[in-house]
Amino acid sequence: MTDNILNAKEAAKYLGNLSIHCIYKYSSQGIIPKLKHTGKLLFLKSDLDDFIIKNRVSTHTINQISRSIKEVN
Repeated sequence: MTDNILNAKEAAKYLGNLSIHCIYKYSSQGIIPKLKHTGKLLFLKSDLDDFIIKNRVSTHTINQISRSIKEVN
């Protein structure tokens, strides 16, 4: 593979060791864009980078959630 195109296993590892099942599920639902070549799913690294950026949760948000949980308990 070239450096910019990843197979499903490489994409799973690149996204933080997601399961391959998640990669297939996300790609079939259109959450992660995919390419299909000779029956194999391929992923552009730039698309995966976009996915990471769009789905990033800020520390501020995590702290707000933690405080809310503590208040409920």
